Amino acid sequence: MMILALALLAFGVWFVMKGHAPQPQKAKISAIDILKERYAAGQISREEYLSMLDDLR
Repeated sequence: MMILALALLAFGVWFVMKGHAPQPQKAKISAIDILKERYAAGQISREEYLSMLDDLR
């Protein structure tokens, strides 16, 4: 009976600590970074890139 109580206590501590573990942060990507990626991939022309860059600044 004592082993069952200790197992339940250990599970309870593990369950509570699992919920409080720090979560990895997602990297923030700016609109300008996305614009640069689109231009580099050839999705937009140089004129479109420069126009959108001016709008974002």
